[in-house]
Amino acid sequence: TPEAVLRRAVGGAWAEHLAALARGHDPRPVCPRREEKSIGAEVTFPEDVPRGERLDAAVLALADKAAHRMRVAGFASHTVAVKVRTADFTTISRSRTLAGATNLTKTIAEAARDLVAAVDLRGMPVRLVGVRLEQLVSPERMTIQPTLDGHDVADAERQAQEAGDAIRGRFGPRALRPASLLGDATGFPS
Repeated sequence: TPEAVLRRAVGGAWAEHLAALARGHDPRPVCPRREEKSIGAEVTFPEDVPRGERLDAAVLALADKAAHRMRVAGFASHTVAVKVRTADFTTISRSRTLAGATNLTKTIAEAARDLVAAVDLRGMPVRLVGVRLEQLVSPERMTIQPTLDGHDVADAERQAQEAGDAIRGRFGPRALRPASLLGDATGFPS
């Protein structure tokens, strides 16, 4: 758009600024790092998927992938959200705030599966499913529930996941995953 047209539409100062931006001139510094608001994963299936084992496996794989990304980024999550798109392209979102922040795959996957199971699909198969982790906090702010003998209830699981994350970091994302996904029942790459 010629600068004269911009001047008439938005005034002189804005016209000059917009024209400069259009030429690629912007004095503002580039800030490539931004604060993470959520971390998630989703998949669009190559064909519509009915409720059942394949959908459950996809939710588990997505929860595992999102939880791994979150741990690597150094976060825990207070809220698990899911998105389900049916064959008629109706999109339904649900979320659940957990009792405390977590970064454990098992806890996240259980919440995600419950949320997807509660969605009324009206008999429609699913085209897309996603798992998103929201209300991110640093792991120091996670709620740790000790037992009467002073041990962290989820300590062994947390240690196992940290070891698993190290294995994935060294050998790739498919090097380690939940056993129920070894047959690749999801039909999509992780």
